[in-house]
Amino acid sequence: MAVNALPAVDRECCTSCGLCVEVCPDRILLPGEDGGINVMAEHCMGCGHCYAICPVEAISMPGLIFDLGLKTLSPNSGVQVSERLAIEPLLNLMRSRRSCRSFKPDPPKLSVLTDLARIGTTAPSGTNSQGWQFVVLPERSDVVALGEVTADFYRRLNRKASNPLYRFVARLFAGDRLARYYHRYYEAIESALSDWYENGIDRLFHGAPSAIVIAAEQSSSCPQDDALLATQNILLAAESMGMATCLIGFVVEAAKREKHIAASLRLGAAENIYSVIGCGYSALSFKRFAGRKAINPRIIRISGARAKRNFEQGRREMKQQKKRTSLVLYSFGFKHGVPVDANMVWDVRFLPNPYWQEDLRPMSGCEQQVSDYVIKSDQGEKFLTLLKPLLSFLLDSEGNLEQKNHRFAIGCTGGRHRSVAVVEALRHFLSDQDVDLEVFHRDMERKEAD
Repeated sequence: MAVNALPAVDRECCTSCGLCVEVCPDRILLPGEDGGINVMAEHCMGCGHCYAICPVEAISMPGLIFDLGLKTLSPNSGVQVSERLAIEPLLNLMRSRRSCRSFKPDPPKLSVLTDLARIGTTAPSGTNSQGWQFVVLPERSDVVALGEVTADFYRRLNRKASNPLYRFVARLFAGDRLARYYHRYYEAIESALSDWYENGIDRLFHGAPSAIVIAAEQSSSCPQDDALLATQNILLAAESMGMATCLIGFVVEAAKREKHIAASLRLGAAENIYSVIGCGYSALSFKRFAGRKAINPRIIRISGARAKRNFEQGRREMKQQKKRTSLVLYSFGFKHGVPVDANMVWDVRFLPNPYWQEDLRPMSGCEQQVSDYVIKSDQGEKFLTLLKPLLSFLLDSEGNLEQKNHRFAIGCTGGRHRSVAVVEALRHFLSDQDVDLEVFHRDMERKEAD
């Protein structure tokens, strides 16, 4: 999650202890020559580590909020981070949580459900994406509506699975998934559907009066992991609040195949459902912890000679890569917008314009006639004579410049003639230099005039 605002450092308060530099995962904080801390980037992942670790509160994060906005809880803001919860009560909380399949009819208050969703946001997420979305279904009628669309999906799926010919054809084109479903789930699903349609017995949500749906944006680094980590936080928080919960996996599976289920919950096309939690209060009371299957953790040592060789090889390759500078060089037309991602932009609209030559107008700057017209002009030769040594200086891989990844843009009016010719000339010039070069022409294929 890139936040709009970068960390702000109060230089009068900052003691230059360097803790923020050490803890920053994006490495955007660096010690300055004046002894202060400098922010060396335009974007920040917004983790807030620098704010949290600063011993003198010299760092602020304008792009973040620190109050969860809980309505039913009052977290003690005076509690120090170092005041850890003892492991025994935490372990007991984890062990006491059971999946509830017998709910009381009364739903939790809406404020309690929304607080649980907000508590879910305290979970970690990949690269701090925080791309999750929470949908609260506060009343039993809302849960029933979601149950009905889910039941309709499984009713149609069971009808297909019960047909031997359909299973045979499906095996030819989609493998054995439908056959496996038939042998493992068909009878149980058919019985549950019968109970639902004929007797009004809910074996999907087990009578849960409310539910929370957790989804995540697909643009996140690891959306499923993020959603499931948030789910665990909600489950444990609900348990500590005396509530009962149950994960409803059949809804998740149905939503993978029926996009209208997510749409009915007002989720976007890029937001997938990864967890559905039935919420309420249990009609039963468990007397003791349940047992768990025994495990034997595998103890593996991988720090042998082969690992050492791989490490040395990786270090050599990284050292070699760090010596090289990468450059993305491209042309563009000012009339189509100035690029916002370029480190440097050169305006070559002062060069002779081939557009005004009827024989050159249909061509592009990649063609020799246009290139000669632009580059071999007096202005073109003088410009390249000045630009080439500047480029060599900027791209000097042995220099002390902090930035090794550059994006340089050359612009003319339409991005078809002059800027393209200059970029191609620079491509030729840079071809024998120690630089990883990528060249493209953003607007060359547009047919507008230069």
